Amino acid sequence: MHGPRRRFSQADSPKTILDVGCGFGGTSRTLAKKYPEASIKAITISPEQQKRATELAVEQGVGNAEFMLMDALNMDFPDNSFDLVWACESGATSHGSPNLHHLPPISVWSS
Repeated sequence: MHGPRRRFSQADSPKTILDVGCGFGGTSRTLAKKYPEASIKAITISPEQQKRATELAVEQGVGNAEFMLMDALNMDFPDNSFDLVWACESGATSHGSPNLHHLPPISVWSS
């Protein structure tokens, strides 16, 4: 991570990371490898994606990422549970949700 994303998160060495809408876990595994001391929680609503993400993490020796079935619009985590939240693709599929009003404009993420 670099540029505006890191500045926005203010997390140089995050210890707790949430990947919202993790899919097959590619970004989750990348974050887990980049921050080996961090605990990664990755959520998806697809049982197939959760299963495959877990398999790939085991195959690649990534032990600090946990893949969970959870709806991004109804998460069970307490407020302020994570140093860094990654939501690369889930924002696009949750357009108009009142629960995502705190995300910055897309220009912040893509510049």
